Amino acid sequence: MNSRRKAYKAHFCEALYRNPIARFLYFPFLREPRDKTYIFVLGCYNSGTTLLNEILGHHPEISMLDTEGIYLTPELKEPEGFRWNRMYYNCFDQMCIGAENAERVFNRVKKDWGFWHDKSKPYFIEKSVANACWIEWLDKYFENSYFVWIVRNGYAVSEGIRRRTRGKVKQDLPNSQYPIEMCARQWVFTNNMIEEKLKPVKNKAFLKYEDLTADPEGEIRSLLRWLPIKEKGLHIIREFRFHGESSKIRDMSPESIGRLTPEEIRKINNVAAKDLEKFGYTVLRGEA
Repeated sequence: MNSRRKAYKAHFCEALYRNPIARFLYFPFLREPRDKTYIFVLGCYNSGTTLLNEILGHHPEISMLDTEGIYLTPELKEPEGFRWNRMYYNCFDQMCIGAENAERVFNRVKKDWGFWHDKSKPYFIEKSVANACWIEWLDKYFENSYFVWIVRNGYAVSEGIRRRTRGKVKQDLPNSQYPIEMCARQWVFTNNMIEEKLKPVKNKAFLKYEDLTADPEGEIRSLLRWLPIKEKGLHIIREFRFHGESSKIRDMSPESIGRLTPEEIRKINNVAAKDLEKFGYTVLRGEA
């Protein structure tokens, strides 16, 4: 399916699932998929989750969705619904799944996602960024699932979040954009939360965006051996389309970091220096 048709299908899916009348009519006919292994991609916004999902999703044994699963079910709350575009640390408590509703939400979400997955394949992959908020729930109800956590340089992520949300911020902020330090807090919050919530999880893997873009085939083959999924039939895409832009797979962090001013780098350091060091990234000095 070409990228334009894929985008149209994704928009149709989202519109359908947001329509309460349509949902009332079709939901009784949905069936829960059986004997499927779920792979959940975790990471902050602009960290390479879409790239990782696309590469893995091209494996013949893995089925991926045409959009993030959060948009294909009304049971999961998205940060945009609370007026926080790509910024869920400000509405995390409102997005949580209550214990009293956990099983009901699972039964409905599994049917919603299953309708759009290719049921002939044994593995279903899902990469909603907000999945980081529900790791305990996902691990408990999607039994024997796998979690793949990807981390990218916090400077590049902070710049990317701000750039992707510029003009789309619903709060009353200067220039209709998030302050760079707020974007850095989202990066810190996400990765600390994922790290903590994954501690008791059995099936988990970690990789860095920079390693994936430097050697996509090597990193993906390593993941497949861990999952475990046969490497036979693996096709590593060489060109990646994201938000309407097409590019060869490469590390785009230097370009993002190059857009930051010395003052912005200092502001990011005030929030994220400790975490940058923890994940092996050089803390920039932010000199004028």
